[in-house]
Amino acid sequence: MDAVYEKANFVGSYREETEEFYKRFFENEEELKEFLFLVFKNNEIDKKPRLLINRVKRFVSLAKEINILMPTRDMLVILFIRICIESMCNIICEKKKKATFFYDNISSKDEDFILTHIKLIIEDEHKITREVGLDSKGLDDIVYIIRNMVAHEGDYWNFQIFNNKEMNHISVLNPDEKKPIMGYMNQDYYSFEISQLTSNDFLDIFVRTCITFIKKYMSNVN
Repeated sequence: MDAVYEKANFVGSYREETEEFYKRFFENEEELKEFLFLVFKNNEIDKKPRLLINRVKRFVSLAKEINILMPTRDMLVILFIRICIESMCNIICEKKKKATFFYDNISSKDEDFILTHIKLIIEDEHKITREVGLDSKGLDDIVYIIRNMVAHEGDYWNFQIFNNKEMNHISVLNPDEKKPIMGYMNQDYYSFEISQLTSNDFLDIFVRTCITFIKKYMSNVN
């Protein structure tokens, strides 16, 4: 294993920082080592797994930094997540996969967490409202909408998806370009009820989803 790492130049601070970043997402050290070995074992003929783990670490670290510097600018955190998704899909030359990234890769446990912590408030033609948990497809939808709001409209402050408090809060998403969320199309705006969901919770879910994405890629090419 060390010989593989040496040959791939996965050594020194690069290896230490990578292992430190990813170790929380594996049951034990052996699982982490097995994952990293698969990443680097074919490094000479396929550097894409290496690029993928680097890209995740880089953009998630940036998202955490921006959250420290601007703690109420949740949309910027989501922007970095979406950029990371687009970058990973470009690396493996599968640009279409970015539209269904969470749908294809999130675990059922993490999807259940999102379903219970982010509720889309729906109003029918009789003005009767109900709440619908945000599923993995809805998560793909909302990440894309927020990305466009920041990149196209310059709006990075009007929506808060994270909630560090015990009390639920209502957050309104009002993009200029209206897109459906889970098939629901509102003409004016989208309202969400968000229970305790921190940025760290969300970023951890994202990293676990990225690991699944990377494992699937390696499984398909090996």
